[in-house]
Amino acid sequence: YFIQSNLRQICVGMRKSPYSKNGSWKPGSTKVTKEDMDMYDRAIDRTPLTHVSLDLPSDIVAVYDLETSGLGPFDDILQISAIRMDLKEKKELDSFNCYCLPSKPIPGEASRIHNICYEDGVMKKKNQNSTECQILDAVPLKMGLESFLKWARHDGNETGHKLLIGYNNFYFDDIRIINQIRDKCDGAHLDDLRGTFFSSDIKVILNTRRKLVEEAQKLDIDTRNAHDGMGDCKMVCEIILRRPITVTEIKGNSCSFEHAMNKKTNPLLKSGLITQAVADKLPTQYTHEEWLAMSDEEVKQLLELNGVVAVSVKKCLANRQKYIYSFNANSNGARAGEALINTIYTVKLQYLHS
Repeated sequence: YFIQSNLRQICVGMRKSPYSKNGSWKPGSTKVTKEDMDMYDRAIDRTPLTHVSLDLPSDIVAVYDLETSGLGPFDDILQISAIRMDLKEKKELDSFNCYCLPSKPIPGEASRIHNICYEDGVMKKKNQNSTECQILDAVPLKMGLESFLKWARHDGNETGHKLLIGYNNFYFDDIRIINQIRDKCDGAHLDDLRGTFFSSDIKVILNTRRKLVEEAQKLDIDTRNAHDGMGDCKMVCEIILRRPITVTEIKGNSCSFEHAMNKKTNPLLKSGLITQAVADKLPTQYTHEEWLAMSDEEVKQLLELNGVVAVSVKKCLANRQKYIYSFNANSNGARAGEALINTIYTVKLQYLHS
């Protein structure tokens, strides 16, 4: 409990703290308040995973991208852009673009990337080829999020799920839009997002470590509008058209937004004790204490009862042994380090007394 409590404060402190020139966190430079901790806790969802299969009536999807004021999960969303696309016909249908007012000044590091700044209550965007600034027609974030959900929902199909596609969105855009909808909108909009919308990540499908611009340059795609929400959406659309990505791959790679959020907070998945396939099978999330308190035979029976294949069962049991061994080794190392510190402290006291 002590370790988990302090880790929460470290996470919030890193989010709030300024960064040094080399990008490292300055410990103790920012005070963590109760409001900060409450906001952090609201982003950690403990709802059990829901097993929902994608029901997409047509091949119409929305490619979306966010521009934010930083890399943190709680940073402001500044731009929401999306392009509706027919995967079967390989063509763009319509688009959505909205700028959202930030809650605080935009850091210079972020402005230098997407050229969006916020000065004297006015949101501006610097032109890449000149020093002139364009004044943006921005709306409150709550209005922007609700407008985006409304636009994404009305794709011509009254029933079925809606599929949002991005590039690296599993690890960036999805979790941020969930956090902001939870924080800014009412519960109905969050339920709508988690129950109706699915997400698919082109970067995961391609199994690449390249950034969006690098992938686009490799395919000779125009990258002059990179780091603009709409420009990034157009690049993703071009990648889908030029790469051999099938509709089946996109649908097969998808997961619900609820699942996308829960897999980020699944403690066993984050620590490598189980795989994503096993997490999908388990009816609820287990803490480390609950998982390690069970014997190997109990874990094996639990996995087999939930339909986990024999190979995955064997891998999970092996991961358990590695984790237990590593935990014991670290504990022994910590105790040895503490004994060494006590010895040094005792010698120092003796020296001072002498």
